[in-house]
Amino acid sequence: MGFIFRCLGFGLWILALWSSTAFSQGIPNPRLCPEVVGEWLAHAQELRQLGGCGLEAGNSFVSLDRKVQTEICLAGSDDATESRSTDIRETLGNCRYCKAYANSALGAARDNVLYGCGFTGDRWTTRYDDHFNWCMNLRDCKPICVLFVFCTPACLDRQSLQNIYSDPETSARTQAMAECRISNPEPSSCKSCHQRNG
Repeated sequence: MGFIFRCLGFGLWILALWSSTAFSQGIPNPRLCPEVVGEWLAHAQELRQLGGCGLEAGNSFVSLDRKVQTEICLAGSDDATESRSTDIRETLGNCRYCKAYANSALGAARDNVLYGCGFTGDRWTTRYDDHFNWCMNLRDCKPICVLFVFCTPACLDRQSLQNIYSDPETSARTQAMAECRISNPEPSSCKSCHQRNG
């Protein structure tokens, strides 16, 4: 009998500990907000400097209004606040990477025209936004199901998407341009000048 009571007591202690933790995670913690809001505002400033990163002007991720950011923090639980912080960091990280990707792609696309390589297709568009938006919108999600009923999407992270999709695109452009430059070492405009002078 004593063993049973000890087991029940231990079980109740575990339940109380779990309940208190879950409850604390489900309510706002105002003490965290000054630091969190400072981080959000810094990220919002960088997102704006990067051109908004595809976010609408009214999106709170790019709001520089401390009052707005503080109200969001105070209205959310610890879990909600951390989830939002993670989303903002991921958006900013994706934007940094995709800006670099798009600049590289645009440079290759312009060289394609300049050297008369003749490559066509989406990979060679000279529209910066096309390259940037393609990169930012990369997704690869598959449903993970339990008993073929309860399904949730499982998506690849940015590094995996980069390895599978965007890095091979960059490599393909680089290789194609290197091969083109062997047979076309000078810009097309220079060729026509040399031909006229000859």
